[in-house]
Amino acid sequence: MLAFLSIILAISINILFGLVKLINLLNIEFYYFYSTNVIDIVIFSPLIDLLIWFISLLFITAEILLMAVLHHRKFPIWMLLIYSLLIASLMAFLINDRIALLLAIPLGFTTVGLSVFYYKGFSLVKRVEGALLILTATMGLLIPFELASLSSWIVNAFDYEVPFGSSLRWRFPYIDLQLFNVLYPLIPWLFLIILFCWIWIPALKYVLSRTGIRDLLSIRDTDRLNNKFLAFSLLLSLALTLFIAYYPYIHLPSTTLIGVDSIFYYDWLKEIMQKGPFIALEMDRPLFNLLMYFIKYVTDLPPYAVVRILSIILAISLPLAVFLFVKVGTKDERLALLSAFLTSFSFQTTVSIFAYSLANWFAMIEIFLLLAFLFKSLEERSWIYSLLPASFGMALLLTHPYTWYLLMIILASYLIWILLRKPEESSDIFPLEVIIISNLLFYMVYTLMPFGGGVGGSGVWVSDVALSNISISNLLNLMNGLTYMVQRWVGGLFGNPPLMILAIIGIVSMLDFAKRFNRIMLLWVMIPSLALFFVSPESEALYYRLVYLIPFQILAAMGLKWILDKVKDMEIKFKIDRTYSHIIIVLMIVLTMLLLFNYSLRSVDEAMIYMPEP
Repeated sequence: MLAFLSIILAISINILFGLVKLINLLNIEFYYFYSTNVIDIVIFSPLIDLLIWFISLLFITAEILLMAVLHHRKFPIWMLLIYSLLIASLMAFLINDRIALLLAIPLGFTTVGLSVFYYKGFSLVKRVEGALLILTATMGLLIPFELASLSSWIVNAFDYEVPFGSSLRWRFPYIDLQLFNVLYPLIPWLFLIILFCWIWIPALKYVLSRTGIRDLLSIRDTDRLNNKFLAFSLLLSLALTLFIAYYPYIHLPSTTLIGVDSIFYYDWLKEIMQKGPFIALEMDRPLFNLLMYFIKYVTDLPPYAVVRILSIILAISLPLAVFLFVKVGTKDERLALLSAFLTSFSFQTTVSIFAYSLANWFAMIEIFLLLAFLFKSLEERSWIYSLLPASFGMALLLTHPYTWYLLMIILASYLIWILLRKPEESSDIFPLEVIIISNLLFYMVYTLMPFGGGVGGSGVWVSDVALSNISISNLLNLMNGLTYMVQRWVGGLFGNPPLMILAIIGIVSMLDFAKRFNRIMLLWVMIPSLALFFVSPESEALYYRLVYLIPFQILAAMGLKWILDKVKDMEIKFKIDRTYSHIIIVLMIVLTMLLLFNYSLRSVDEAMIYMPEP
C-alpha cells in the first residue's frame, strides 16, 4: 500500500511540474491592472522544478515496471516504443532544452497514463479509482499554494506592501496569479460563447435529443440541507464578503474612500445635505441618494463614513438576495448556497468595489429580490406576491433607471415566450402583466412630474444611443470590444477564466426550458448580449456595464454543481468507494473557492484611493 500511495503522489507531482514547464513554454501573455505580463511559473527554481519533474518520472517508471514484474503483469510490446521515444526525448536536452521539454513532457504523460491503464490501477484499485486518486492528489498539491497565497494577502492587509514586489511574501501570490491566468487569451472567446449561448443552445438541444444523452446534462435535484449547516455556510459566505468589501480599507486612514465613483457619491451626499433631500428627486438615482441621506440623518455619521458603510451593506446583501432568488427559483438549496458563495467572489462584487458603482450594485439586489418574489407569485397565485415584485420594480427605476430598462425588456420577453411557446402556462401572464404595466405607468407619471427630469432624461439617452448606433460595424467590433473590456476596463477584473469556464458548463446544464428559472436565466444573458450590437466603437465603456448586469456567478454555480453531480454519478456507475467521491467533491469546492478568493482580494486591493476634503 505504501508503494501504491507513493506512486500516486509521484504521478501527481509529475503532472503538476510537467504542466508548469509546458505552460511556461507557451509564453502566454495576460494583463494585470493595465500592464502586460508573461506567464513564467517558478515554484522553487527553474532547475529544481525540472529536476523534480525528471526524478518523479524516473520513480514512476521504475516503480511501475517493478510492480509489473512482482505481480507478473504483461505490457503490450508496443509500449517499448513509447519508453524508447521517452528516453530519446530526454537525450534531446543535450541539444536544445526547449525542444526537449516539448517532446519529453507530453511523452512522459503518455508513458505514465498508458502504464497505469495497462496495469489496471496497480492491482489495488480500479482504473477509475486510480485516476480519481491521481486527480485528488493533484488538487491536494495545488491547495497549499492557494492557501499560502491567501495568507500573504491577509497578512498584507495589516502589514502593507505594494503587491508583487521583490519580497518573499509575493512568491505564492504570483504563482497563483499566473496559474489563474493560464487560459487568459481565451477569455474574449469564452465571453462570446456565453453571451451568444441563445444561438448555439437550440442546436445543442437538437443534437442531444437525437443522441439520447440530453438528460445527462441536467442538474440533478438534491435533498434539502441540514438547517444548521445551511445557516452556518450562509453566514460564512457573508463573512467572506464582508472581509472582501472591507479589505482595501484595513490599511488606510479612516477618512479614505476607495473606488472610482466613491468621490461622486460623497459629493452628491454633501450636496443633498446642503440643499435638502428634495434635490435628490431631480437626480437620475433619487432613491439611492435618499437612502444615503437617510443613513446620514439617522446615524449622524460623517459623509465619508456613510459612503464607506454602504459598500459593506450592499456587499452583504447581494449574496443573500442571490441565495433567495436561486432557492425560490430552483428549490435547490445546494445550488443556492454555491451561488451565494460565488457571488462573494463575482464581478458584481469585485467590479462594484473597484468602480464603486453603489447604485448599480443596489439595483442588482433589487432585481434578484424582484425575481424571487415573481417566482413566488407564480407558485402561490397570490396578490401579495404579485404586488411585491411590482413594488421592487418601481424602486429599481428610482435606484438605477438603466438597469430597470433591462429588467423590463427581460420580463416582456418572458411574457412573449409564454404567449408563443407555453400556452399551458397562461396563468403566469397576469402577474407579469401586473409588474410590467404598473411599472410603465409609474415611469410615465414620475417622468411627467416637475422633478422627474433625471429619470426621464436617462430614457431619452438610452433611446438616442440605441437608435443612432445601429450599424454593422458594431458587430464587426464585437471581439475587439470584448478584448478591450477584459484588458482595460475596471482594472481588467473581467479576466476570470475559472468563473467563465464554470459558467459555460452551467449554461449547458440548463437545457430544460420547461423550468421558469432556466428561461429567465437565458433571457438574462440574451438581452444584454443583443444590446452590445447597439454599442459603437466610440462607446466601448458600455461593454463592461452591460456584461456586469449578467449573473455569471449563478451560471458558474450551476456549472460547479453539475461537475459535482457527475462525480456522484461516477461513484454509482463504476461502484467506487464513497470516500473517494466525497474527498474529490470537497477538494473541488475548496480549490474553486480559494482560487476565486485570491482573485477577489487582489482585485479590490488595487481600487483607486481618494482623500476627500472635509
